[in-house]
Amino acid sequence: MFRLLILLFIILITPEIVFSQEYYSSNKLGMELSSIKKIRIDEFEYYLEKTTEGGAVKKILYHNSVPVLESEIYYAPDGSIDKEVIREDGTLTEKKYMTSHLYQEKIINSDKTGVIRKYKYDSLDQLYSVEEFSLEGTAKSTVSYERDSRGRIVSVNRVLYNKKPGSNSDEQVSKYRFSGQNLLEEWHGSGNLTGSFIYYNSEGRVSAIIEKNNDRVVSDKKYFYNDDKSAVVEELIPETGEKIISTLNPDGTMIEELIYVKDTLAVKTTDTYEEKKLVKRIVVNDKGTERYLYQYRGDKVTIEAMYFNGELVYQKVYDEDDSWYEDIYDNGKRYLRNYYKNSEKIKTEKW
Repeated sequence: MFRLLILLFIILITPEIVFSQEYYSSNKLGMELSSIKKIRIDEFEYYLEKTTEGGAVKKILYHNSVPVLESEIYYAPDGSIDKEVIREDGTLTEKKYMTSHLYQEKIINSDKTGVIRKYKYDSLDQLYSVEEFSLEGTAKSTVSYERDSRGRIVSVNRVLYNKKPGSNSDEQVSKYRFSGQNLLEEWHGSGNLTGSFIYYNSEGRVSAIIEKNNDRVVSDKKYFYNDDKSAVVEELIPETGEKIISTLNPDGTMIEELIYVKDTLAVKTTDTYEEKKLVKRIVVNDKGTERYLYQYRGDKVTIEAMYFNGELVYQKVYDEDDSWYEDIYDNGKRYLRNYYKNSEKIKTEKW
């Protein structure tokens, strides 16, 4: 009985060791900006309620007095973080730690979907892989890191386990290779035989893109840049023998495109812009000249018209975002109009 009274006395005179509650002005990130008294919490758009009890700290972030974020941190006897639980916008995130390293993260969304991520570290405590699973335990992806002798990441390998019916491969791979902070090249594809290589120059711009199908090159693009950051792209398509030369504005929009077949110019396309909007496209081939004209209201196209060898053959007029009509012409005369609503043809008129 005497020991119980002594223990009760200690708890009563030192409540801060067992339980404490503090309030802070905060922001939408949940930072502890300055300590405030409880009676002042209504003065702040964001405030934080922090409760410490035993080896756990619970924080609740309020926005206009409504709780928007809750977190709980549990500590091991040595003071390191053991577990963290976060609740925000109907999403529950649970993080588990070992020797201060995050080794598992479980995220459950409000619709009961989510993922489980497992983190692995090397002997130098450097992250070398992240494995992602469904909540049921099915493997979804793996990201692994290769580092140089100084611990810098030189390669990132991402494997996506694709289980969709009809998929040609169960693995979608992304690889990245670095030199210091600079990305040198990346690969995206099914396994290592079908996909795209992207190469970068010393300025971080794309210098080449090679697309492969079953280890066979189907497209080889090379980029050449001018001082004003405009570019010329040369693309070779081995299967058809085509060579495509495109001149691009600094923003990536096309100025001119030349398509050669066996060294003979087959198609020439020229684009004209006003206020960064495409207003005219002219396509010249062995059949004649196609001219496309575009009119706008704000940033939205209101009228598209196509002329062939100077004669109007097609016009599309937008009434609203989801409705339009198209007119078809023959020998300069309109003979057909189709009406569309929500991408479906609803009426046809003939003349």
